[in-house]
Amino acid sequence: MSRINLYLKKIDAGSPVNLNTFHQILPKQYQHRLHDLFAIEKVSKFKWHLTPKNLSIYEQLKAESVAPTSRVDAAKRGNSHLVRVDFAPLLLRTAHNGELTTVVFCKDQQHETENLEKTGKVNSLLVIENRALFFQLQQTFEALNYMTNDHWDIKDWDVAMGEGNGAANQLFMPFYQRYERCAFLLDYDLGGLTTYSGIERQCPNTNFVLPDNAALLKECFLLSPESDNRLASAIKTAEKYNFLPLVTLFRHTKQFMEQEMLLTLNHGDNE
Repeated sequence: MSRINLYLKKIDAGSPVNLNTFHQILPKQYQHRLHDLFAIEKVSKFKWHLTPKNLSIYEQLKAESVAPTSRVDAAKRGNSHLVRVDFAPLLLRTAHNGELTTVVFCKDQQHETENLEKTGKVNSLLVIENRALFFQLQQTFEALNYMTNDHWDIKDWDVAMGEGNGAANQLFMPFYQRYERCAFLLDYDLGGLTTYSGIERQCPNTNFVLPDNAALLKECFLLSPESDNRLASAIKTAEKYNFLPLVTLFRHTKQFMEQEMLLTLNHGDNE
């Protein structure tokens, strides 16, 4: 509930409010009309009783103070960005035929159900946040096999392109939960860890793809953090999840790593 709605409920209940604060949070078009809208009676140093004088304008104020329910509703009020988009597309490569397909998720329902039915034939989903890696999957899976002790076979995975922190879009969470295993390949930096944190809280079946041998990626950590605080926050978050390879790499290199560096790995070094 918005702050102004809390004040309006107090006014409806006959409870006193802080007049200065209420005036500050009123929409601008009403601020200069405060004394036209209300009969004002002081009851203490900071508290005032407000009694609506013009009920039609007061009801209009109450209606405008209710949070918009959609982007269209918000646009009618002058700012569509007050509300999250109701739709979100997810580009997928399905394991059963290797084709690319787009599934559009909606706040109220799922669209393109025929495309969604093509997914979930396997138990595992890999979400890749980076376009370069998504469209070069053969090299990406070679890199995953190189830097981890797991066996990564592209035939065993549905693969989704997460588009940066868009991978944490709330509309995608039920889709992630369809899979027994959902792995996320993200930048090794504070942004990637923050994106994963937002997902992991709702989808316990997820894991953050990490190198099993930190030394294999040491030369790939070339991105300087914007500040020492961001590096410290990344280390703290990695420690929280017990991502020990990342903790080691952050501390030793003082740098972050972008996903594109996985495409530069010399896989023969690990043979």
